[in-house]
Amino acid sequence: MKKFLLVIVFALASLSSFHTYAYDASNCDNSEEFVDERKSAYEDSLCLEAIKYAKTKVPNGYVEDWGWDNDYGTLDLWIEIKNTNKKRIKYVAVYWKSMNDVDDVRNSGVLKGTGPIDSDSYGKWHWDNTLSFLSGDVTYVVITKIIITYMNGTKATLSLAGKTLKFHDDVLDIESDYFWKHYKYKE
Repeated sequence: MKKFLLVIVFALASLSSFHTYAYDASNCDNSEEFVDERKSAYEDSLCLEAIKYAKTKVPNGYVEDWGWDNDYGTLDLWIEIKNTNKKRIKYVAVYWKSMNDVDDVRNSGVLKGTGPIDSDSYGKWHWDNTLSFLSGDVTYVVITKIIITYMNGTKATLSLAGKTLKFHDDVLDIESDYFWKHYKYKE
């Protein structure tokens, strides 16, 4: 019985570390420069396929990281955006709304940032002590839409309503789902 449990624990640990590998592969900046000696060339190539597939699902980019703070009644907001498009980003306009515990909109606004952000690169902005005031009962902030303006003047809208605004975890889920759907165990 102890051997059986040990085998199950080892198998789960192996699966867990491999599952982590599939997620870690997304942190390779979508390049082919990463090598993991413990994994096969098959798994590496499948990981790259998963990254390419995810890029088709988020063709204009996604939010890598973001956060907010109530700084003495004014909004502080920071955001990091990954450009997955071949075009360079010139501007971003981040639309937000602040909410209270019963989901009332307390305030809303737009913050604008200037690039450029090259393809397959990240852009970061931090709006500190904005003139956007937050009432005392604000408990969370939501990014509702991001409008991206490219260097050639074309625009793309990422929105929650249109289900085109994606975040880092969404992209990891897309990559992981693709990987595991196409993975064939090889000994």
